[in-house]
Amino acid sequence: MIDSPPGGAALGARLHDARRWTGWLIFLAALTVVLAGLLFGGQDLMAYLRHLTPGVIAVLLGLSLVNYALRAWRWDIFARQRRIRVPFLRNVLYYVAGFALTVTPGKVGEALRLWLMRQRDEQPYGRTLPLLLADRLADGLALLAVACVGIASLNGGIILALVPAALVLLAMWWLCTRPRFLLMMAHWVQGRMGRGRGRGGLRKLHRLSREISGLLGSGPFLLGLVLSVIGWMAEAAALWWLLDSLGAPLDLHVVAFVFAAAMLAGAVAMLPGGLGGAEVSMVALLVGFGVAAEPSVIATALIRLTTLWFAVGLGFLALPLALRVARQRP
Repeated sequence: MIDSPPGGAALGARLHDARRWTGWLIFLAALTVVLAGLLFGGQDLMAYLRHLTPGVIAVLLGLSLVNYALRAWRWDIFARQRRIRVPFLRNVLYYVAGFALTVTPGKVGEALRLWLMRQRDEQPYGRTLPLLLADRLADGLALLAVACVGIASLNGGIILALVPAALVLLAMWWLCTRPRFLLMMAHWVQGRMGRGRGRGGLRKLHRLSREISGLLGSGPFLLGLVLSVIGWMAEAAALWWLLDSLGAPLDLHVVAFVFAAAMLAGAVAMLPGGLGGAEVSMVALLVGFGVAAEPSVIATALIRLTTLWFAVGLGFLALPLALRVARQRP
């Protein structure tokens, strides 16, 4: 939980669990690729894999770095709007270190960023907590915008499947920018609990709701949203480039929809890093748009490797430095 900072022993235990959890997930991901190869035929897969030159891989990793850099910049923009005084490079380091725990349950990676900001820069959780909601909401709205790029090419069934996600995300943004409704619900809950009970929590909720609405309704949030759209479009362009390299080209606007819809499906599945839901959805959508099964599986596995797992690897590289910086005295 974010309410109280973890001690050194507790944080060490969490990091140990995160490494073990990540190791198992990497093993399962590798096993899935092997099984897919046996299912679709190893020789066919090897024929497609020959198209993956170092230049293709470099483009994929470069576009992923563009996404990470823009999202880290967005995090710093949100922090400055909240008047959180953390130097830019240090803030970026904290953000990248959080990627190490992306595939752990409970969004521990995001909570770790707040812990780092508190340890080294003495930023209270009450001030940094709105960053989490703004960061998640900006990603969700950006992916929704990217999905809408290809909406004209889709049939009605897929469009109807996207509508609930759009309504949920827009409703979240609308409610979070209007704290009155949250406060009305809090007052109703307090009334049910009895007078005098829950006053402290109600005051905290009142303050937090106003701070969140101030961030989400601001110009910096809109700027961060634009950066998010550009960043996720870079990832969609990576998938488009990869499919073209595999000899299974699709129009960019179709690929943009496939990528964003798969990421949203992974988020709806409520699994760490969207594992499982994102992969199954991406393969199914690619096949539905006429891509053969073999390049669909290869493209999905590789794009997740160069997006999700590349981020996890960068996070583990940055985490020791971030922890060392956080332990230094101001």
